[in-house]
Amino acid sequence: MRRNSTERNGGSGCRGCATHKYSCPVGSERIAVLGAGGHAMVVVATLQACGRDVVAVFDDAEDRWGGTVLGVPVIGPVEAVASSGCTHGVIGIGDNRSRQRISHAVDIEWATAVHPTSWIHPTVPI
Repeated sequence: MRRNSTERNGGSGCRGCATHKYSCPVGSERIAVLGAGGHAMVVVATLQACGRDVVAVFDDAEDRWGGTVLGVPVIGPVEAVASSGCTHGVIGIGDNRSRQRISHAVDIEWATAVHPTSWIHPTVPI
C-alpha cells in the first residue's frame, strides 16, 4: 500500500511550510512536476495513473504557490526543485522552448510519463 505524504512525514502533513521551505516529502522516488498549468495537470494525472509518487509541483507564478494540482501541492519556484529533496522531475509545461530551457537549467534526474492505457496503432512504424 502506498503511503501518502502525511504518513511519510510522521503525520505532520508538512509540504513546504516556512520551516521546511520548498522541501519534498521523504520516500524512495519523489517526483516533482515543473509547471502548474493545464499541461502539468495532464502530467500529474498520467504519473498518478502509473502509480508514481508525485509529491510536489513547482511553478514560477507566486499566485499558484499554496495551491494544488490534482491534490499535489504547488510549493515554490522551478529553481527550488534542485534543492528540494525531490529525486526526479517531469516538465509539465506545454511550450517547447520553455521545456528545453528548463531541462538544461535544472539539475535533477528526469523521469518519463507514459499513460498506462496509451497505445500505438499497429500500422505506425517505430
